Formats: sequence, structure tokens, C-alpha cells
Amino acid sequence: MIGNGDPSLIHHTTADGKPRSIDDCPVRLSIQNNIMQRVSEDLFWRKDGSSFPVEYVTSPLCSEGKAAVGL
Repeated sequence: MIGNGDPSLIHHTTADGKPRSIDDCPVRLSIQNNIMQRVSEDLFWRKDGSSFPVEYVTSPLCSEGKAAVGL
């Protein structure tokens, strides 16, 4: 994922197999809303299609003007 900040690469499907809306992605919301997100139960997906449980915190990296520039 180096050089590609697109969370849909690892966060595209919910545990019940439904596609995850980009509007429902905590990683994306963290960047868009410039807020920290703490997620205690979620899934990330590997390139081979298998998934694994995750617990994570996202916190935006901000420029001097307070705009989120990454995680």
C-alpha cells in the first residue's frame, strides 16, 4: 500500500459480505472530518481475498493550515 492511501483496498466489505460504502469507512471519515476514529471490531482484507479481525485508531495528519493531508 506504499504510495496508495485508498482504504478501499483493505476495507471494502463488511463481515456479512456486503460492500462497504466509502461514506461508512472510518478511515475516510477521519480524513474528511479531521477527527480521530477508534474502531474496536472490524475486518481488513488481504490481496488473496481472506480477511482478518482488526482493532485500530485513525488520526489525521494535518498541515499547518489544519487540513488533513494523510493518516
